[in-house]
Amino acid sequence: MDRKSYFKFIAFNMCIFLIAFLLAFYLTPSVYHRTTLQSIKDLDDTFLKNTLNAVDRDRLRNFLRSYASKPHMAGTQKDKVNAEKLYKFWKELGYEAKIIPYRVLLSFPSGNREETNLVRFKKRNNSWWTSRALEKQLDGISNQSDHIVRPFNAFSGSGNVTGTLVYVNYGREMDFLYLRNKFKVDFRGKIAVAKYGKIFRGDKAKTAERWNASGLILFTAPKDYAPKFAGKVYPDGILMPSDGVQRGSLKLEGDLLTPGWSATDESFNYRLNIDEAQLVKIPVLPISYGDAEILLQGFEKEAVQKYNLTSDWEHGLEFENIDASAYYRYEKSNDYTKQVTLIVNVTKEIRTTYNVHAILEGSIETDRYVIVGNHRDAWIYGAIDPSSGTAALLEISAILAKAKKDGWSPKRTIIFCSWAAEEQGLIGSTEWVEQFSNIISARAVAYLNTDIAVLGTSTLRGGTSSGLISNVLLEAAKRVENPNKTAIGYGLKTVYDSWKKYMPDRDNAKRPYISPLGSGSDYQPFINYLGITSVDIFYMYDPVRSIFLIFIYPTF
Repeated sequence: MDRKSYFKFIAFNMCIFLIAFLLAFYLTPSVYHRTTLQSIKDLDDTFLKNTLNAVDRDRLRNFLRSYASKPHMAGTQKDKVNAEKLYKFWKELGYEAKIIPYRVLLSFPSGNREETNLVRFKKRNNSWWTSRALEKQLDGISNQSDHIVRPFNAFSGSGNVTGTLVYVNYGREMDFLYLRNKFKVDFRGKIAVAKYGKIFRGDKAKTAERWNASGLILFTAPKDYAPKFAGKVYPDGILMPSDGVQRGSLKLEGDLLTPGWSATDESFNYRLNIDEAQLVKIPVLPISYGDAEILLQGFEKEAVQKYNLTSDWEHGLEFENIDASAYYRYEKSNDYTKQVTLIVNVTKEIRTTYNVHAILEGSIETDRYVIVGNHRDAWIYGAIDPSSGTAALLEISAILAKAKKDGWSPKRTIIFCSWAAEEQGLIGSTEWVEQFSNIISARAVAYLNTDIAVLGTSTLRGGTSSGLISNVLLEAAKRVENPNKTAIGYGLKTVYDSWKKYMPDRDNAKRPYISPLGSGSDYQPFINYLGITSVDIFYMYDPVRSIFLIFIYPTF
C-alpha cells in the first residue's frame, strides 16, 4: 500500500473511531438523574458494528478533495461557496440545518506581491536580496498561485522599517530580559528575529513591541521543525521544507470588535473602533528557515566569539559564513550585522463569514446537547488542517442520518457545527458560543473537536478537559480495531493498544496519555467561557517525529 493509500486508510479508521466515541458517549449517565433513563438500554453491539461498517472510503476521499482542492480562506467567495455547499448537503440528508452569517474583523495582506510583505537587504555587490513571495510548488498539481495568500501574520501592524537585526530566541519576556542584562542590548530601532514555538505568536509580537523593537520577523527553526535526525523534509518526508512558512493570526479572542457579544445582524449593532482592539502596531512577518539562513548570515568568515549561549538558543540554521543571528556574542559586533528593511502591508476589514450547523434530535434527553465541531477555513488548501476533520464530520453526519432514517435516534441531541474563520482567531466558534451562551451553558453535555482528523498514521492522540470524558475516550479506543495490520501482529489489536504503546501515561504506563486542552482550537470558548467538557482527537505519527510537524505539510 503506497503512502497516500495508507493515509486515506487511516482517515477511514479515524472516522470509525470518531463514530465509536460519539456512540460510546451515550453509555455515560447524565449528570441529571431522571427516571426515564432507567428504561434505556445500553448501546447495542450489533448496531455499533453495523454503524462502523457503514464508513465509506470513497465518500471520505471525495469529501476531502471537494473541500481541499482550492484555497478557501475565511471571508473570501470560496468560503461562502463552501458554507452553502455544506448547508445543502445537510438539508438533503434531512437535518434541521442553518447558516449563520457574522460580520467580523478579518485581516489580509495587501499591495503588490513583489513590493510588500517582504524583508530585504542590499548585498556587498549592491544587488538586493528579497525574501520569497510564495513557497515552491512541490506536488506538481497545485497551480493557483493567484489565489494563494502570501505568507503573513493576521492583525500585524503595517509599516516600512529599516534597522539592524537582533535575534531574540523564542521572543519571550525572559529572552529579552536575558539580552538586556547579559549583553546590554538596546532594542530601540532594531528588528527582532524570533523562532516560532514555546509561546503564542501574538505574545511574541506584544513582547517585541513592549521592548520597543521596530518590527518582528518570525521563522520556523530547523531545530524544532526539521532536525536531520527526525527524517526527510517534504515531499520526501514529513518535515517542513526550507521554503515553508507558517502563517497565523496574532489574536485568539473571536471577533475583536464585538467582545462578549456575537457579531450577527440580529445583535445590537455596536462595534468597537479598531484602535480600541489593542492590536500590535509594529510590522510582523513570517519567513521560511531557508530565508532566515540568508538573512542571519554574517558577511565575514571569521569572528572572535566572546560568549556562549545555552542550547535553548540554538536554531539549526546552516551558514557558510558566521552565524550573525547572535551578533552580540562577537567582538566588533557591528562588523557582522546588516541593515535590513521590513515592509508589511496588512489590512483589517469587516467581512462576512459563515457558521453552518445541523441538528439531530435526541429521543430521550432532547434538551441535552453533544456538539461536534470542525472549522472549515484554511490559510491555503488545508488538506490536513482542517479538511481531514471536515471530511470526517461530513461522513459521520451522513452515517447517522441514514441510521435515523432506519429508525435509530440518539438519546441526546447531536449538533454538528462547521466553524468559520478559526485561523484568524477562533472567530466562528467564539461568536456561536457568545450568541447561544445561555442555551449552551445550560444544555451542552460535551463538545467534540475534529480540527484535524489525520496528521499521521501511527497512533491516536487525545486531549480532554475532564476525567469523565477521558474515560469515554479510552473505552471508545478499546472498541476500534487497530488499522495497522503489522501492529496487530505484535499484539496491538486495538487503537487503545497502539495508543498505550506509543504514548503511555506519564504516571501510569498501563494506560495511554491524555493531554490537557489549552487554547489552540475551537474547544477554547467552550472550555474557557462556559466550562463545557471538551475533547480533541486525531491520528498522528509516532511522538518522536510528530513534535516537529507543521500541519500544512504534507498536503494532497
